[in-house]
Amino acid sequence: MEGLIRFAAPGDTPALKALWQQAFDDTPEGTLFYFARRHKPENTLLYARGDEPLAMLTMLPITLDFAGRQLPGRYLFAVATREDARGRGLSTQLLEAAHRHMEGQGVAASVLAPAQASLFAFYEKRGYQTHFYADTITVPAGDIPPYAGQARELTAQDYLALRDSAFSASSLFVRWDEAALQYVLASTRLYGGLGLYAQDGDTRGCALCEPLEDGRVRVTDMALEGMMPLHLLAALHQRLNARAYELRVGEGLWPGARRQPLGMLCPLRPLPDTQGAPPYLALIKD
Repeated sequence: MEGLIRFAAPGDTPALKALWQQAFDDTPEGTLFYFARRHKPENTLLYARGDEPLAMLTMLPITLDFAGRQLPGRYLFAVATREDARGRGLSTQLLEAAHRHMEGQGVAASVLAPAQASLFAFYEKRGYQTHFYADTITVPAGDIPPYAGQARELTAQDYLALRDSAFSASSLFVRWDEAALQYVLASTRLYGGLGLYAQDGDTRGCALCEPLEDGRVRVTDMALEGMMPLHLLAALHQRLNARAYELRVGEGLWPGARRQPLGMLCPLRPLPDTQGAPPYLALIKD
């Protein structure tokens, strides 16, 4: 199949929306929201045949914080191939082109989160190493104590400050800027989720969560400043009163949780060798 790898142009947007919905089974509202608020043609690589996009790959800007030393990075996201063009290596060609572009831009490393377990092997063959893990555990409502502190909806400004404070000691912290966090919070609300800020005395924390079926809630991010994770979960439970909470939080944060691989990293130049808390990645797109 003859084709050309190029960056997206505004005229590609209708075809990219169709590809997005086909690949990710998103709602029409969610698709429109992403392309109105987050999509940028200059971050999106295409494999196109003529004017027809067959595959896409997005490179979102991130900061890689190595225990205080900050380097530019990219989060690879929305890698998709049209159904009738799959199995022909288009995503591999896009990945190779993305690496060449990032190297030319001085990007230190590329980060991604495989959408399913089988894809870890796929990306490993293409230079990625599993570098980020998460703790997963289900906490029933009956195990959560009452909460007596204050709680309110989370703002992007509070979210940025709390995440910087909570993860600055990590050996590697994948840091999103305020604009990205603003989008994350708005997208979470669109899908019926909640960002919560809690404070009790000198301790505070924030959490991001999304509804699941059967009265359950998934917590996808927690940032803590002195507050115990169970205390933050109590603040969430006071607001949501779900029957159970499925947590996916930082490695080592929740005793007794199961450690699972979450994300991968591909160095594009030599990286700092730093010590500290486990590497932290969150706010991925499942």
